[in-house]
Amino acid sequence: MPSSLPLLPSDIANSHAYLTSLLETCAQLPFKDVARTLRHAFEQERAKGFYTWAEFLDRLPNYIERHLSQKIQDQLNVQSGLMSSFRRAIRMAERRPENWPFWGPNDHTIVEDRRNALCKDTQEAPPEAQRAEEHAAAIARLDLILAALDSLKKVNGLAVNASEIDRQLLLPSRGVDFPVRVCPLTGLQTNGRLRLESTADGHILYTFKPIGSAFFEVPLLKSLAADAETLNLPLTDWAGLCRQAYELEEKVPIFSSLLKVDSEHLPTTFDEKRSHFLQLLYKVGGNEYKERNIFIHDDFPLAFAKNAEEFTRILKSLITEGWLEYDKPDDKPNDWVGGIRTHYNSVLISREGMKRVKESLEPSSTPTPIQTPTAKPNSPTNLTHLHPAVQQAVGSRFADGYYSDSLHKACTALEKAVQDKANQPPEPTGATLMSKVFSKDKPVLMVSANQGEQEGYMFLYRGLTQAIRNHYAHNDPATDPARALEWLCFISALFYKLDEAQP
Repeated sequence: MPSSLPLLPSDIANSHAYLTSLLETCAQLPFKDVARTLRHAFEQERAKGFYTWAEFLDRLPNYIERHLSQKIQDQLNVQSGLMSSFRRAIRMAERRPENWPFWGPNDHTIVEDRRNALCKDTQEAPPEAQRAEEHAAAIARLDLILAALDSLKKVNGLAVNASEIDRQLLLPSRGVDFPVRVCPLTGLQTNGRLRLESTADGHILYTFKPIGSAFFEVPLLKSLAADAETLNLPLTDWAGLCRQAYELEEKVPIFSSLLKVDSEHLPTTFDEKRSHFLQLLYKVGGNEYKERNIFIHDDFPLAFAKNAEEFTRILKSLITEGWLEYDKPDDKPNDWVGGIRTHYNSVLISREGMKRVKESLEPSSTPTPIQTPTAKPNSPTNLTHLHPAVQQAVGSRFADGYYSDSLHKACTALEKAVQDKANQPPEPTGATLMSKVFSKDKPVLMVSANQGEQEGYMFLYRGLTQAIRNHYAHNDPATDPARALEWLCFISALFYKLDEAQP
């Protein structure tokens, strides 16, 4: 990268770094995954507003030409190809902005020009009755978008979702004179998805898509907004309460400076959060096998999870145990930028999950944890805190006292998971496999950008197969449950590290 790059305007430097990284990743993928990755990036930029998105599309072809093969370029640029569909979307947004979903403060001019043009056409040549109604509806829609953009500037938002605009949901100016850049309940950037409405009794109706809505006393919200960017722990209990009320169509929670959350009735442990999430899906339509898409970075309050990472673990455990199902065509890490999953499509409760949740709800209306029947709660053999793949591999063997067999099964499961994620053949296995996949110089899977750390993890994975798996498969049987559990914790940690590994 040229040494003069830091002298570039920050928006150009950031755009260059992002596009370079994006296309370097695409250069390593087959065409199908290139198209999906670019489409995902396109949607992300579109959600920031028209001009931001148009500039991204204007710069994209140069980076495609620089980084991708001629064959892939030709496939992207054919008449029915991805780039052609992007350009058609740009033209459509310019001609009919009232039908376009995302607009930012810098897009005020293009929306206003379209409104003025429609008004002029109506005055100079009155259209026929049907077109007159269409023009009136378009002008009204554009007025709403313009009002939303004006209000958006007052809270430093990035974009407005025009598809959700409603006259009653516009940001009012009365009493709303402070920015909220970071949601104090979730810790997420608001990025224009936030709406603030003042009420007659002096409260603020706070609406943010990941949580739904909440009423705040003005001093409390001002205080939280001022501190949100420096707080390490967002108010996830409050976020969970808001999302629960939204999903179940209950009264919007009211938060005041005197509010004390009764944590005794809120899910706090991993098992309780899993149970709450499953039961909530059931209550909002799961009893009819109703599907829904789950977005990890927006939907973690559904489970009272602390963040997206904990929510991912909850989802994986429920899917691994067969209590949740989802649509998974070509379900590979390359489906997401950086190999990090962002969503599950068409999630629904399975028959087994339905049975479990009904059992947990029938005795009492109070949510109760759904325990995996592999271990007794509070006993030394409780495995519910381990990676779901370890729990699945071990099953009831550990609780029944078969510690050597449990360790061997967990090690074998990890080896198979490494093979699958790295797309490796059945042979070689063991230390040879781990040395190849986690190599310091030419890794198939990278768990750290630091070569020393990468090599360290390679030795950890190698050591597991050489010292732990082989020892308990061929030598003295394990008889100490506490010691065996420690080794299972180690294997669980390697499973979680494997989840983070990138090609």
